[in-house]
Amino acid sequence: MRPAFWRDSPAPERSYLRLDLVGRGGALLRCGQPIDVGTEMALEICLAGAVIEARAEVVYSRPNGQVFEVGVEFLDFGPYGEELLEQLLADEAAT
Repeated sequence: MRPAFWRDSPAPERSYLRLDLVGRGGALLRCGQPIDVGTEMALEICLAGAVIEARAEVVYSRPNGQVFEVGVEFLDFGPYGEELLEQLLADEAAT
């Protein structure tokens, strides 16, 4: 799992969560509290020494033991975010 941070789009505070899976269209996150379906969030995803900024929407949130699994769909990316994600996914697929 990789570290990531999120905040409600208008809120300045960031909350820590874990990135479990990531793909071109979205990600599976794990966190200590549920996040309402439909919540738009600003994500900072730490991958291979880079930080990818993305805006995402929660499509599901469900308990799994002591944590919550939160599925998000990417809505758009910060500068170079989409290109960087594509490159990192290609690199992982090649190994």
